[in-house]
Amino acid sequence: AKTSLVADWEPAFQHIKVCQPNWPGSNCGRCEKCVRTMLALEALGVLEKCRAFPAEALTAEQVARIMLKRPTLKQSYSVEGSYLELIEPLKERGRTDLVEAIELLLMRYRYEGIGLKAKRKRFDEQHLHGSLLRMKRLCLAG
Repeated sequence: AKTSLVADWEPAFQHIKVCQPNWPGSNCGRCEKCVRTMLALEALGVLEKCRAFPAEALTAEQVARIMLKRPTLKQSYSVEGSYLELIEPLKERGRTDLVEAIELLLMRYRYEGIGLKAKRKRFDEQHLHGSLLRMKRLCLAG
């Protein structure tokens, strides 16, 4: 929705800046936030008109290289939903290559760290708000 608003406002659209690794420089077109924004612009059908990103076409390989980070305890926002909402518009535009890359990206994100240690950590973060980790640190320090 935010990308759609920016795409309708020409001055902002041509100067959109999302790249955190390159701040305050230009958008790199490779980091997660650049690729996610480019996907949203492609889903809207306006990426080729935007001069704020590198001129090369967006590829499935760029999407496949992205590593999504899990939200921390302080963050309630997960980027997973942002990718899910792009699937239908990209299908409608015939970009099944990007849809398949997003689906693989999300599958890797969901099943990453499936081991017992990762499950315990996720449970601690989601249900105990980090209490187990704090207790472990106290025990090791004392």
